[in-house]
Amino acid sequence: MQPEGRGGEVRDAILRAFGSLEQPRGAELAPHQCDECDELRNNLSSHRFDQVPDEVLDGEYSSLPLLGPLGLQYYLPAYMLRALKQPAWFGVENLLYHLNADTSRKPEYWAPRLAVFTSQQRAAGLAFLAWLESISSDATYISEAIGAREVWKQAA
Repeated sequence: MQPEGRGGEVRDAILRAFGSLEQPRGAELAPHQCDECDELRNNLSSHRFDQVPDEVLDGEYSSLPLLGPLGLQYYLPAYMLRALKQPAWFGVENLLYHLNADTSRKPEYWAPRLAVFTSQQRAAGLAFLAWLESISSDATYISEAIGAREVWKQAA
């Protein structure tokens, strides 16, 4: 099911912005060596970002922090597409929390993660956040989306 209206435009922008990326493998996807990261690599690596099954993202809804910079660049759109398809998806809260992180607290973690995104990819992310803000009636989500847009504007 494809979102209608502005959600469809945002989906198209995400697909255009991220469509030419090469899929990261191994440590590029998730650099840490542990059972949780092994499982994440196993669950995601067999799927293009735009073809990750909902049930995989449902199981990995809180795994964004485990992805390396290239893994985040490649799979963040999967999470955004999942939210576009189902705005009430329980993973939206974690997605927003991750996108609205206090980047000044751990610049050695955040700087390389944000630096990999192109201006077109940041614009698609910002469009997603604006869309999410526009359809939400939850004040917390709106506040998180506004904060996340500021983080992603500064990432340029």
